[in-house]
Amino acid sequence: MERLEYGFPLSTLWHYALQATHMVMRTHYGHSPVQDPTCLQAHKDWLNRTWDASKPNYAASKSPIRHSLIARILYIITYDSKKRRTWNTSRQWEPTLDELKSLVTDIAENDAADQAKKRKDDWAAHDAFFIRDALDAS
Repeated sequence: MERLEYGFPLSTLWHYALQATHMVMRTHYGHSPVQDPTCLQAHKDWLNRTWDASKPNYAASKSPIRHSLIARILYIITYDSKKRRTWNTSRQWEPTLDELKSLVTDIAENDAADQAKKRKDDWAAHDAFFIRDALDAS
């Protein structure tokens, strides 16, 4: 019979997901929902969630991240600057999975955030950075 002389600590996948979620919360939580309505603190307040943002648990922090990600993607799909869709035409639009992936990939690239910064649109740049980080953490 072999003996284990020492243990080697390894993080499991859950620990990586927890750290990724904490990273997104630390990066995009914000300080003032009045000055920056794109921050996660504003979304947390709108959803009436109460938990300590300095050390959130996994489920409590993952929920507003996913909610915010879906809301931002829906907003961008609805008001896509290339197609100029209205809400009524967006409701009738049935995209394929490839169309959605290409649209989100265009948004999540750093180039989209840089273009928004050049236009001096900090909220759009923050949206692009958040979408990129939230997709990486998923």
